[in-house]
Amino acid sequence: MSHYLFRVYTSRYFWWNLTLADLRFKYRRSYFGVLWSIFQPLAMTMLLSFVMGRMFKMPMHYFAPYIFSGMIMWELMLASVIAGCTTLVNAGCYIHLFNHPMIIYSLRSVLALFINFLYAMIGLLLWCIIAMPENVGITYIVLPFSCFILFTWCWAGATICSFLGVRFHDLPQCLVLLMQALWFVSPVYFPLNLFRDGKMTFLLDYNPVYHILELFRAPLLDGVFPAWTHWSWSLGTMAALWLMAVFSIGCFERKTIYYV
Repeated sequence: MSHYLFRVYTSRYFWWNLTLADLRFKYRRSYFGVLWSIFQPLAMTMLLSFVMGRMFKMPMHYFAPYIFSGMIMWELMLASVIAGCTTLVNAGCYIHLFNHPMIIYSLRSVLALFINFLYAMIGLLLWCIIAMPENVGITYIVLPFSCFILFTWCWAGATICSFLGVRFHDLPQCLVLLMQALWFVSPVYFPLNLFRDGKMTFLLDYNPVYHILELFRAPLLDGVFPAWTHWSWSLGTMAALWLMAVFSIGCFERKTIYYV
């Protein structure tokens, strides 16, 4: 495994340039470029927080960044697994030409999405600093670790989907349905009291999405360190995803060239 990771490192210039090419292509001829990573979720947040804030009787100054944080994290997770389904198919020409570890192609896709997420995180961070200065403090120190855990979630998920996607071409459509179901049972937009008052706390306690969201929301919105429960669930989920990713690499990588 160490040799495999070394090969990923030695090919870093290759996958990093592919990542930059993806970003340049996405924002080609765009006036604002990567700033759309902030503008688009911000506009949707203002609309949703106005409607849903009145619906759930939540204060706007808290509910707006609550939705913003959930939106940018959910979009990263969803886009990562969906992009992962086609990342090896799209990289077929490179796979036939170069003997690089195939995990770099899922890394390429997720890294481009994660850079967009980081720009959106800057917008969220500035929003919280301005709107809720009382929460600014040492608790912000956990945010880089939270970002790292989220990135590894997405990379592992995209890697698993990349090897499955070359064999099952209906996987993206199936994943959209599964992710929609997961969205409805997760506090991405819905406030926590909706689950607690409805006696559905099990949807929070056993939902990894809730715990990874709290790694960001606890320091930003509440000014406290995330509970150890959130850390243990997030790290446990990360370990489980990577075990499945490593299993996928060992079982499918050598034969994938015949499918792309």
